[in-house]
Amino acid sequence: MNATTNEQIPTPFAVHRGPVAAAADASAVTQVVVEEHPQVKQSSKYTMLSNEDVGRISTRFGEGQSFQGDYTSHKPNVGLSVAGEISGSVQLAENSIFLLVATGVADACSVETSVAVIEGRFDGKLNACAIEIMPGADVRGELHYEEIRIHRGARVQASHTIIA
Repeated sequence: MNATTNEQIPTPFAVHRGPVAAAADASAVTQVVVEEHPQVKQSSKYTMLSNEDVGRISTRFGEGQSFQGDYTSHKPNVGLSVAGEISGSVQLAENSIFLLVATGVADACSVETSVAVIEGRFDGKLNACAIEIMPGADVRGELHYEEIRIHRGARVQASHTIIA
């Protein structure tokens, strides 16, 4: 499926709030390739995160670092940023942020968080209230969300399930 913009109201990303395709169980597999709209200028890099939100990220796995296993944070209002490689299970507390930057790779990963922003390569299961998939991101697996934003240039091949 190629997502296109409404020429009257250009938008820098595709927003989805409902079933991706008609299916008995409200989930479906879709592939989304979104191209940049030349008339749109964004004022900030992320639309779901403010600079204050990014400042709340308390744990960072840097480029060249690797983590395998289970990562759990019980502290609310913090986050995890991954610039290296991660695999396993990630569970973050209430009002938490999972940020996979452009150099980050999450492989065979299961993530549960409030907000997830994906710039890098994600393969696994992502369960979040809000998901933002940035240009250049490559996402495969399962997505469970209340709200999703997919920017132009992102590649998504995943099943989608809307949670209430």
